[in-house]
Amino acid sequence: MRSGMLALGFQTAQMTIAANLAGLSHEQSLQQPRPAGNCVNWLAGHLLTSREGLKQILKISGEPSLGAREAESYRQGSAPLSSPERAVRLERLDSELQKCSADIVSKIRSMSEAELDALLDPKLFPGPVDQPSLANLLTLFLFHEAYHSGQIGLSRRLLGQPSGIRI
Repeated sequence: MRSGMLALGFQTAQMTIAANLAGLSHEQSLQQPRPAGNCVNWLAGHLLTSREGLKQILKISGEPSLGAREAESYRQGSAPLSSPERAVRLERLDSELQKCSADIVSKIRSMSEAELDALLDPKLFPGPVDQPSLANLLTLFLFHEAYHSGQIGLSRRLLGQPSGIRI
């Protein structure tokens, strides 16, 4: 049951991200919000590098979406993308996010309750947790996805685009 709920969360996050990236140009994705914040390109690339880390935890095989040098620009704490040469094309980030999401959702759907309850190294968590289980780590990853997908949505509006989400 939890696997279905977690999978739905990741599917919804991807749907939101894709809707908010739709129609944005690569050039728009590089515009830095003022007075501060990360551009859409960085946010999308950061989500992708985070998902690649999750794929490793979930033991999903395959080539990484970005090369090591490309991924460096999107890691937590990296400098803002001030140089277009450091940025991966938005279209590629969007495509790789979709592929990565499908892999993660498929894996989560196949997981048993026992697999979700498996205890992990507490160092994988951003702070202390009572139960360092895979299910709890997936929940934190979902929060991370929601946090940054909301930033992409707000950035889209700051770029003068209509909301990508139709409610």
